Amino acid sequence: MSRKKNIDCTARILSKGDEFITAKNMRYQVTSIKGDYAHARLVGEEAEAKLTSTA
Repeated sequence: MSRKKNIDCTARILSKGDEFITAKNMRYQVTSIKGDYAHARLVGEEAEAKLTSTA
């Protein structure tokens, strides 16, 4: 099932294989680029970072 939705807008130059993580910790990988549009697949959800004390 293929769903089309806008997950990010950027002025950066993208390449196939680039990855990014959304504000909701979802990791996507660019699978193809056609003109001004990049297509990406969901890789998975990133684990929350664990905070540690330095004191």
